[in-house]
Amino acid sequence: MSNTFAIANVTAALRNRLFNALQKHTDLAGTAVSTLPPDRANVDDEASRLNLFLYHVVPAASWRNQTTPQQVKPGETGYPPLGLTLHYVVSAFGPEGDDVLAHRMLAVGMAALHDQPLLSPAELKTAEPKSDLDLQVERVRITAQPLTTEEMYKLWSAFQTSYRVSAAYEVSVVLLDSEKPIKAPLPVLSIGSGGGVQADLLPPYPTLATIAPATPRGYALLGDILTLTGHHLADDPASTVLVRFSHRLWTTPVDLPVDAVSATEATVTLPDAPAAWPAGLYTVSIVVTHPSQPTRITNGLPLALAPRISSVPSSPVSRDSEGIALLPLTVSPDVRPGQSVLLLLGTQGITPPAITAQTDSITFAATSPGTFYLRLRVDGVDSPIVLGGPPPSFDPSLEVTIL
Repeated sequence: MSNTFAIANVTAALRNRLFNALQKHTDLAGTAVSTLPPDRANVDDEASRLNLFLYHVVPAASWRNQTTPQQVKPGETGYPPLGLTLHYVVSAFGPEGDDVLAHRMLAVGMAALHDQPLLSPAELKTAEPKSDLDLQVERVRITAQPLTTEEMYKLWSAFQTSYRVSAAYEVSVVLLDSEKPIKAPLPVLSIGSGGGVQADLLPPYPTLATIAPATPRGYALLGDILTLTGHHLADDPASTVLVRFSHRLWTTPVDLPVDAVSATEATVTLPDAPAAWPAGLYTVSIVVTHPSQPTRITNGLPLALAPRISSVPSSPVSRDSEGIALLPLTVSPDVRPGQSVLLLLGTQGITPPAITAQTDSITFAATSPGTFYLRLRVDGVDSPIVLGGPPPSFDPSLEVTIL
C-alpha cells in the first residue's frame, strides 16, 4: 500500500526515467523534462523540452472490492484501498519549432518507457523518499495507450493549445491506503472435529505435504521444532537434506540442517534469533543433495511465524488530557521497516507511527476506554492470545484496562 505521495511519486519517477534516457544522447543532453500543462509547456521557444502531463486519473476497477492484503482476514471487516490508474501524455517541443528534433526526443522517450514497462522500487524510492509506493504489493506497470485520431484531437482541444505529435500512456496500479480502521473479532476458542484427507498417487520426486510445529496450532514461534511430512525426502542415506526458508525481506533464502529425517518425515528447529528472523509468512521447502544426482528442491509450503508480545504496560493505563493512552509494547521478533504492523485492541485495529529502523519496542496510541485483549499483527500473522487449556482461554497477561 502507499500514502498520498503516490501519484506525485509516479510522475517524478517517469520524469526521471525520461530525463536519464535523453542524457544518454550527446545532442539531447540539454533537453529539459517538464510536467507542465501542454498550454504552458512551450513558453520558451528557444529551448528543447519533453513534457509529461497527467491528464486523467480513474479508479482501478479490479481493486474496488478487495481488502488490504495481509491486514484483513476472513470474518473481519476492512475497507479496500483506493486503486488508481493514471493516464499521461508525452509531447516534445524542439527549439524554434524544430519538429525533426522534437520527433527524435519523443522517440527516445517512448523507447525508454517501452524497454522498461515497470517502475522499479529503486526508481520510486529515489524519485520521492517520502512515499512508500515502492513497498506496495502490486508492481506499477507502464502501458502504451493507442488513441484514435479523433480521441487525440479531442484531448488537445481540451488542452486549449496547438496540437503536437504525442504519445499516451497508462500507468497502473497505484494503491492508496484507506484510513478507516478494520474491525477484527477475537478468535474462536474451540472448533468441531475436521474432516479427513484422501491419499493420492505419489510422484517419484521429493514432495512436501504438510508442515507443523510440535504443538498443534496454526502458526510457529521462534525456537519451535517443526515437523515436515511428505515422501521421497531421504530415500538414500548418502543424501544431504536441508530445510530452506524464504521471506520477502530476505535477499537470499536460509538453509537449516535437519534434526532428523526419513523418507516421509523431517524435523528442524527454528533458531531463537528475534533479530534475524522476522515475523510473517515464509515459504518452506526441502533441498535434497546427492553426490551422484542433481539437487532436488521440493514444492514450497507456507509457514506463518507469529510475533509475540513480550511485555505490556501495567494496567490500568490512563488517558491524557487529549484522550490518548500510550501503550508501549516489547515484541519478538524485531519489527522491520516495510512490514505491515497492526495492534488489535479488542476488535479495533490501531496502526503505529512509521517504523524507520529495526526495533523490538513499539508504542501505540489508543483512544477508547475499556478492558481489552492485545494482539499484534505483523504481515498478516497474529500474535498468540489463546492458552491451550483445557478448557481454552485468553491469556490474562495480554489484558489491559484503559481509563
